[in-house]
Amino acid sequence: MESTNDPSLSLGYFIRFLSKNSFPSLRSIAISTWHSDEVPGVPYLHVIAASRAVPGILKKIVMRCDHGEADHRCCQANVGTSEEVAGSPQELPALLSGLEELTIQFIRCEDPGPCAAYIHSILPSMRNVLRFEHSDNPFVDPWKEHTLPATDSE
Repeated sequence: MESTNDPSLSLGYFIRFLSKNSFPSLRSIAISTWHSDEVPGVPYLHVIAASRAVPGILKKIVMRCDHGEADHRCCQANVGTSEEVAGSPQELPALLSGLEELTIQFIRCEDPGPCAAYIHSILPSMRNVLRFEHSDNPFVDPWKEHTLPATDSE
């Protein structure tokens, strides 16, 4: 994928790349996003979900984000703020039916807990496929699994 510092350009390229009916047999996808001051209008996970012409084929999504910030902008750019997908009568779980794994990998995130909890809270129907990992430098350090503490509501 082409590299750019403008999030709207990279999102536009990504949308064209995954335009509807493209790669209908795609079984897994991994994307990397980098720190940005702006959140694109459409979250990457929603673009992936809306691009699936045939639900059930895509089995694995890995979203790797450079998380050099303290708020949830990176999370919102990747997964959004809810399971509702703009322009679709279906929500993420229906559009991504058959998905077996959604791994969120945080780069440069000292404490992935708050971000993992945020993502966990906005994707309640996808909790059974969510996984979290973090690494200060994935080129040198191995990925470490992050597990959220159990809560009474689960």
